[in-house]
Amino acid sequence: MTDSPNQENSPSPSDIEALQASVVRYRELAEMLPETIFEINADGRLTYVNTRAFHHFGYTREEFEAGILAVDIVAPQDRPRAIANISRLLQGEDDLGLTEYTVLRKDGSTFPALFHSTPILRDNHPVGLRGFVIDISSLRHTEEELHQARAELERRVQERTVEFQEANSRLMREVAERRAAESALQKSEERYRTLLANLDDIVYTVAVSGIITFVSDQVRRYGYEPEELIGRNFSEMVDPRDRDLALQDLKESLQQTEAEEVGKMLEFRLLSQKGEVFWAEERGRLLRDESGNLAGVTGIIRDITERHRREAELLATQQVRQAVWQMRTTDDFQQFLKTVKSSLEILEIPFSNCGVNVLEMERHPPKLSTHTIDLDSDVHNASLTKGAQLLLNAWRSDEILYRRDLHTEDRYNERRFMTEDFNAPIRSILDVPFSHGTVAVNSTEPEAFSEAHIASLQLLAEVLSEAFRRVEDLRHLENRNRKLTQGRREMERLITGLRASSQPTNPVSIDGTTQPPGTAPLSDEQTQQLILLDRLEGDLLDSWEDLFPTIELVDIALFGERLIQLGNRFAYSSLTNLGEKLLTQSSLGQVDELPQSLEEYLKIIDELKSLAGA
Repeated sequence: MTDSPNQENSPSPSDIEALQASVVRYRELAEMLPETIFEINADGRLTYVNTRAFHHFGYTREEFEAGILAVDIVAPQDRPRAIANISRLLQGEDDLGLTEYTVLRKDGSTFPALFHSTPILRDNHPVGLRGFVIDISSLRHTEEELHQARAELERRVQERTVEFQEANSRLMREVAERRAAESALQKSEERYRTLLANLDDIVYTVAVSGIITFVSDQVRRYGYEPEELIGRNFSEMVDPRDRDLALQDLKESLQQTEAEEVGKMLEFRLLSQKGEVFWAEERGRLLRDESGNLAGVTGIIRDITERHRREAELLATQQVRQAVWQMRTTDDFQQFLKTVKSSLEILEIPFSNCGVNVLEMERHPPKLSTHTIDLDSDVHNASLTKGAQLLLNAWRSDEILYRRDLHTEDRYNERRFMTEDFNAPIRSILDVPFSHGTVAVNSTEPEAFSEAHIASLQLLAEVLSEAFRRVEDLRHLENRNRKLTQGRREMERLITGLRASSQPTNPVSIDGTTQPPGTAPLSDEQTQQLILLDRLEGDLLDSWEDLFPTIELVDIALFGERLIQLGNRFAYSSLTNLGEKLLTQSSLGQVDELPQSLEEYLKIIDELKSLAGA
């Protein structure tokens, strides 16, 4: 006796169970996504949202289930456009792609978001829409140096989110078609494997004990085979410096038995199979077995090494630049070197000693002054002749000088005196030129510095060049200040002579000498001009002297504003123009142009002298 055709084509209980498991897996993936997934019916009401929607919009699950119009979560100014786009999609028009709206939360607050919707088809007729929402408010505040990298990451996340949504949509339709359950299951599993293969991120599963039970093929880019990691504790991949942090996070996550997401987004360092360090960002979710018991954690690991490097470089250069602007003379190297040491540690550059070698080119032969700091923050300053010619040649050619291992190749005969000077077996040395010498690091390890380390040191070298130019500018400005002080004394003498000459009984000339009897006194208008000139000259010099000795860009800006005020007050265009120029240059950080602009102040003093002489 044979089975009937209906029985032969009907799915078996195992097929249905496998299909249900696949649905659960895809539903869990949808719930794990960091963005809102939604469905709406033909009436425009939300019929499904994932858990992330409650965090984004501030509604409870009960409020969503009670029925919310999709346009209610869109700000009033964007609702007409949203209604029109929904109507177009329900009428069968093409995919509109990503559309930006201002989203309205339950509490009345708003944030910008990207929407993507596709029609839900039944018998080739749209019966609703399905899509996702991406919160892009954080993108408005991202540092410019990281914008391109994060934009690229966001693009990939959007692409993968669309692929997951499409896969989930297809799976839901396949589940509804029970007679095609086996075929639908095979297709879904194949799509799942394809999606995992195309993801840039590592997908993993870890048991409660910390043992890895699954890891995607993306680990191959770090030298591992997935099979060799399964059965090992995940902490073996974590850098020893962050191992306690990762283990504590797993412990705390497993204690959150009611939480759907595991803890918080965590950043830590991982090790490649060769021991190389890369930074990772991890987000996980609790796993439960069929009985609801806690089985472990599943999640995604994203490589953020490049982003972390850029952030570290930004912090380090800002820190050094701030120290630079606090320097007054080259004697301030002790505190500056401590800042350089701290910045190298932020950049994770390995070193035994670091420092700055200064070449004084005005001397013959050139003098080499070395300023170094070790791991204990002890600073050493010395004038050396050993290696001076080598560093001079590197500086003149503007080439990076990297001695990778003095034990295997000591081309410049440095091994002996470097070991003596630093009381340690120095193996590798790196000198990066800047405007007045080189930035130097050394290590007791061979080939201690990578290309990334060299690039970071080049950034610090640029900042150090700023330091020396600043010291030179300060000296130049101080010389100008001495000339201005002398000019003030001369101006005061001229003003005194002019005041005295305005008295009919006082025979004093304009330069303070005796004037022949009968000289005509100054008119009331001339006398009033002298009074205004005196006040103007005093205000100008007071403003100038405020710049010293703690001159900063903000001081230049304030000086410029005061010149504008004085120029407008006395209708003196030279002052107004100079003030506007100084304000613009200081605001834009045009340091190299400031000394020339400030010299114009001397010309204004000369104009005032001429005016007094008239």
